[in-house]
Amino acid sequence: MNKLGLFVVMLFLSSISFAQLAVNAGQDKFICPAATTTIGGSPTVSGGFPPYTITWAPSTGLSSSTIQNPTATGINTITYTLTVKDSRDSIKTDQVSVVVDDILKMGAGNDKEYCLTGSNSVLIGASTNYLTPYTFKWSPSYALSDTTSPQVTASPTVTTNYTVQIISPLCGVKTDVVTVSVYTLEMSAGADTTINQGESITLFASPNDSTLTYEWWSPTSSLNYNTTYNPDVSPRDTAVFWLTIRDEHGCSYLDSVKVNVKPSSALVFYNSLTPNGDGDNDIWVIGNLEKYRTNRLQIFNRYGQEIYVVTNYKNDWAGKYLGKDLPAGTYFFVLDTKSDEGIKKGSITIYR
Repeated sequence: MNKLGLFVVMLFLSSISFAQLAVNAGQDKFICPAATTTIGGSPTVSGGFPPYTITWAPSTGLSSSTIQNPTATGINTITYTLTVKDSRDSIKTDQVSVVVDDILKMGAGNDKEYCLTGSNSVLIGASTNYLTPYTFKWSPSYALSDTTSPQVTASPTVTTNYTVQIISPLCGVKTDVVTVSVYTLEMSAGADTTINQGESITLFASPNDSTLTYEWWSPTSSLNYNTTYNPDVSPRDTAVFWLTIRDEHGCSYLDSVKVNVKPSSALVFYNSLTPNGDGDNDIWVIGNLEKYRTNRLQIFNRYGQEIYVVTNYKNDWAGKYLGKDLPAGTYFFVLDTKSDEGIKKGSITIYR
């Protein structure tokens, strides 16, 4: 090409204005979970100097990260950044969001349980639930705080299955179920009763169930076998005995029974002793003996040998002779009350 031709070409090129590089990632898209959509503009790239280097990031869910209009599959809501570089190293970026409907993240929530020992309730509905643009419909309405909230309070008195319908304007209806398990126990510490002072009585709780844990207590009186359903009690005065029952679910239930005590000075002799160190019936007790403080007690074995003698017995004999445990068997006592009651005789059996 001669100099004149080169000059003309250069003059022509100088008269052309090249458009700036422009990129368009497209409009934000709203899709259902696992659905697909195409991102990028129409066109995605214009101007500048081809060829272009195209990069979408992140590449998660994209059919390709190096083409102008890839397909995006809905996994989670993602904002994609489009970066384009032309042949003269001009770089432009743009962003587009693919918003995935949250309906699959919503639901009735985890199953709940509680003990029906008062005014109890639980909150049901997944923590990820929220209103707008979603609509919630709970059923049945029994014992619910309301039926249209993302989370509701349930306070049934019996185990109940609750169903929630979650309605999405984009993706339709999702149905889910949650179970609220309610644990309760029909229990009783027994009927109120009356005894004479110095007597012992066995209380009977219900139910009698080996899977349950029993705990009796009283602020004023002693108990024997207080971790059974049928403890022995010997209150000196009228007392209320409280019973706590715990079940396998960790629920606790409480009831009480009143033992009325009528004044009496009659001696009450108990004919058994189980001195095994468990704190129950380990010593021999004579009811109302404290009213006969000058008493004299003798205990004999079956051969007539005196093995225990004391003045002013204080209900503290533990079945021993010379500091050693006596063998199981029947022994005989003579109690001189040193009063108008005279002398009392009887037997006591040691169980080991």
